[in-house]
Amino acid sequence: MSNIQVVPVPSENYPAYGFAVLPGINMKTTTNYTVELPGARNYMVTNARLITTAADTISNGASISVIGIDNTDTVEATLTTAMTGTNNDIVLTSKLLGTAGNAITLTLVDAGEPTTISVSVSSTDITVNLNVNGFNTIDTTATQLINAINNDAEASALVTASLAQALGTGIVTALTETALSGGADYVLKSTFIASTNLADSDAVGIVQTVGAASATSKTVTGNDSLMLQVTAGTATTDVKDVYLEYIAL
Repeated sequence: MSNIQVVPVPSENYPAYGFAVLPGINMKTTTNYTVELPGARNYMVTNARLITTAADTISNGASISVIGIDNTDTVEATLTTAMTGTNNDIVLTSKLLGTAGNAITLTLVDAGEPTTISVSVSSTDITVNLNVNGFNTIDTTATQLINAINNDAEASALVTASLAQALGTGIVTALTETALSGGADYVLKSTFIASTNLADSDAVGIVQTVGAASATSKTVTGNDSLMLQVTAGTATTDVKDVYLEYIAL
């Protein structure tokens, strides 16, 4: 994430207006820009203005959004299985902070022949060879599975396993490599501008204004941050200056 300094507009009036300047954004790339707000006041985003700084700039699917975040906290990645059967699903919760947990995977292997349950870890990939009985069928319960993961030193350093339902008596099934997801390096507080596609432009100085939705009811405190998210287009070049405008309440 790139950090952008807020430029407040001096004013003795209430409310006070301000803006953050984000120069030279290339809409071909995917980038998150954080805006640190001064003080502990409440802020309301009014709009984002994008001004082209190069001729023949093409967005081609690029979009922009503005959210309020708490970047002092993170969201852990998780995986909840959806196996055939009942009372046999588990939840893995990453112990790695934020997006790092999205790299963790789980694979459950049916050897097809008598095997005792075992756990192995390679980097962030957890593989469990399930217990298979003399009839060559899996007989590992969800409870046995979570105990095997939690009791393995390497696996338990990556995740905590728990039951997805009250009982863990059901027999689990094989599972192809599946990644945890949802890990984030910040906590979402508010969405000021939902993802909005940007228009193409063919001259320097073209202004696009993207207004905030329901701005009067959405605020963020100075203890939090704003994040301007630019999603990738397919342009060869698309450079704009962005002015993120806000009101201090």
